[in-house]
Amino acid sequence: LRSAQIGLQCEAVVKFPRLFEKYPFPILINSAMLKVADVFRGGNNFIRLCILRVAQQSEKHQDKIYSVDEFTRRIFGVIHSNDPVARAITLRTLGSFASIIAEKKNVHHSIILSMDSTDIMEVEAAIFAAEKFSEKSKMFASNVCNKIGTMINGLATPTEMKLKLIPILQHMHHNSESMKKAIALCHSVLNGYPGESFVILTLTTMTKLTVNSLLNMQDHISLLLSYLASDSRSKVKAVCLDDLRLLVARTAYLWKSENLEEIAEFALKVQSLALKVRAVRVLNVVCGNSAVSLLSLTRDTKVVDVCREFCYHPNTTLATQAMQLLTSLAISKCLGDNLTEEAVGAIQTYLLLLVVDPPDESIFNLKLVLKSAVNICKNFPEVSERIVHTLTNILGVAEEPSQLHVCECLAAIGSDCPNALNAVSPQILASLTTTISDSSREILQVQVHLCTLLFQAQHHKAMTGPIHGQVVTEHVHYWLLGLQHVCAAEKCLLRVKVDSSNLTACVSDAVELYMKSQATLKAASSPSNPLDFACGYIQLRMRVLQAHHLLLLSCTAFGAKPPPALSSALADSNGQEGTRWAQVIQQLEKCLTEYKEASSFAFALYRSAFDADSVSLLNINVIQQCCSCMKSVISTIISTIHTGQSNLGERQFLSSNKDESSCSGPPANATIRVMHEISNSMDKLLPDTSSTATISHKLIDMLLWSVTSFVRASPSYPRFFFQTLQNTTVKLAVSPQQSQNQEPVSLRADTNLSLKVEGVVQRGDRPALHRQVKSVIISVSTALVSRNTTVNPNVKTNENTSVHLSQTVEPHNDYFMTSFILPFPVLGIHTAKVDAGVVDENGVTWNTGPSTTITIKSYDDSILRQQQQQQQQQLRARVQAQQASTSQQSHYIKTTTS
Repeated sequence: LRSAQIGLQCEAVVKFPRLFEKYPFPILINSAMLKVADVFRGGNNFIRLCILRVAQQSEKHQDKIYSVDEFTRRIFGVIHSNDPVARAITLRTLGSFASIIAEKKNVHHSIILSMDSTDIMEVEAAIFAAEKFSEKSKMFASNVCNKIGTMINGLATPTEMKLKLIPILQHMHHNSESMKKAIALCHSVLNGYPGESFVILTLTTMTKLTVNSLLNMQDHISLLLSYLASDSRSKVKAVCLDDLRLLVARTAYLWKSENLEEIAEFALKVQSLALKVRAVRVLNVVCGNSAVSLLSLTRDTKVVDVCREFCYHPNTTLATQAMQLLTSLAISKCLGDNLTEEAVGAIQTYLLLLVVDPPDESIFNLKLVLKSAVNICKNFPEVSERIVHTLTNILGVAEEPSQLHVCECLAAIGSDCPNALNAVSPQILASLTTTISDSSREILQVQVHLCTLLFQAQHHKAMTGPIHGQVVTEHVHYWLLGLQHVCAAEKCLLRVKVDSSNLTACVSDAVELYMKSQATLKAASSPSNPLDFACGYIQLRMRVLQAHHLLLLSCTAFGAKPPPALSSALADSNGQEGTRWAQVIQQLEKCLTEYKEASSFAFALYRSAFDADSVSLLNINVIQQCCSCMKSVISTIISTIHTGQSNLGERQFLSSNKDESSCSGPPANATIRVMHEISNSMDKLLPDTSSTATISHKLIDMLLWSVTSFVRASPSYPRFFFQTLQNTTVKLAVSPQQSQNQEPVSLRADTNLSLKVEGVVQRGDRPALHRQVKSVIISVSTALVSRNTTVNPNVKTNENTSVHLSQTVEPHNDYFMTSFILPFPVLGIHTAKVDAGVVDENGVTWNTGPSTTITIKSYDDSILRQQQQQQQQQLRARVQAQQASTSQQSHYIKTTTS
């Protein structure tokens, strides 16, 4: 930038966007932007144009400029240039920085003045800046609205410029007054300028304005429908249909059945295939929304006529859209159940047509058909076998791109309807086994998908064919070995007999195999694939089984060794029945502690799985509810043994689960059903208080039955155990930092440490797929590691040596920054641990990490000086002693020599 050659300056300027992406920190961006502003002020128009491109490519880093006034002053100075090109580039640059200078009144004034310029280039730049500032500033949008109306209605304004002014009106949604002015101006444009370009642009602008404000929605829908019916131009009709689809996505609940009838009638009468497709897409968005249940559709509705008219149309795109509409109507059941068979027949037909050597443009239509197949199988499981049979028959003759999507569709159906995969063709499985046995051939993605189907189809069945042990890396070997131990552990649980005579041995063997699996998965972890959730989930299953095992041993011990006669006599003498069962109660309290720890671990694992899908989180929640249910049962039994009656608070959890079985998903049904049965059994058992001894034996049997039921109803492994669809990480940078030798940061005891924490939220290829980061929680905890007692050993030991602080910050363009003031009054070595967590859009806190720790050494200047003086005195004394010793030795040598 300091070079005198314009080429080197431009080369430096164009490298700034990549520099900002690599180091997105305010100290660099602020300094770089100030230097760039200096070059902009003193350079020529070409380098100013380069800086404009840098500004447009670095919009998400602009809010990290904290010297905004100084930056604006350097850029804004060029607006007074005599060169209209320089002024135009300046206006566009200021518009590109509208997010940080939105309320600068001098900039507002210059933009409005430049809109009256005689230079066309400057006016166009002013229009560009006006649109940017109208989007960000409520005040500017209100001020410029009248100016835009004057220019649009003015005869001196060229037609091309009026077309550039109309899109600014879409940002007049900051208040109702500006919106009314913008709507009135748009209506005047529609009435005064009936040209195609004006009508299309004005309708699109009004649609965006209505979507942003959510006002006047029904009137705008009526306006679009009127243009759809009365205007004869195809492009205008296409824009109306596209805008209607945009409005449906935001406000489907405002639509009426009459609106659907109008669009359906238009689709039936119009001749253009493109308009027919657009009209059916609008109907699809409405009928695919849950708000379709609010519409009063009848059996003779024209929407059904559209489905039956176009479902087998020669145009594939129109036919697949009609098929999707028919499927949505069948799933919604707004017209009864008579459309299901028609939808299944249409899906099977287009699977056969599209999967065999489809053209490139038909892949989208194939995905649409496969998605409809998954949806109808999910809502009507009785038709899943027919759909799977069709898919498996065409899988062998389809091309590789189609095979990938068909395999994914089969896997999705198998997740919702596991029994439907029994129709998987044995010929395909045989060809798969032959393909993967040939190590010289390359393993394709289709074969990986077929392996997935193979495992799904062979669920709870013996695997046939050779199993190959060849892996790519050592980590993959340990991963497969860990899965082998997991499968062996689950197989041990499946060997439980009907009479549960071998339950304790099976649970013990499963716990041992889970321990091996956990150790193996830790060996399979790598920095790029840490497997934190997999190891945590294995540990959770192991802890629950350990709690079950301890409870089984306690119940078995009670049955083999009933209470001694001494305890019975003691209970008869003091009148306290709980004394009779003191040993049993001690064992049950230990089991209660185990279940509490397992439940707490499940909660911690749940809060750490920010990127998990909802079904995986439900899986963890089910395990936690299992532990909570056992806690309630044990607490109830202990209370019953003590007092002869149960405590209402201890049974509150059991009562709350009676209504949950109907609203839980498929993975939770079995476990929730067990909780429901346990609650009903406890209700029948506890009122019988005729004999405490009989009750106690019955309650112990109840525990055995509860454990057995939970072991047999354990949920399957969640998807997040194997696959991460969303990847969100938080990176932290803490200052001050320790040196490379990890020496502590020195700090005077009478001062405070300013700890600055910066970070970046990194999102993967699918950001916000399940949930998104709204804010970040930074927590700092300090602790005293070692106290310095060498100087003053008589120090207070009851001083507060720990501090815990927390702050919540919202990331701006994935960047956040905060700081803490930490005291360290006690001399010695302290640690400061920084932990990060995130809060999603629903306000739920997730403990995602990471955490970092720095070491601080607290010292006192006076004590340090005393120590230094003492060290110096000791050094002088040693030197003097050494010199005296040396002189004595030399004197002795001289004496001896003489």
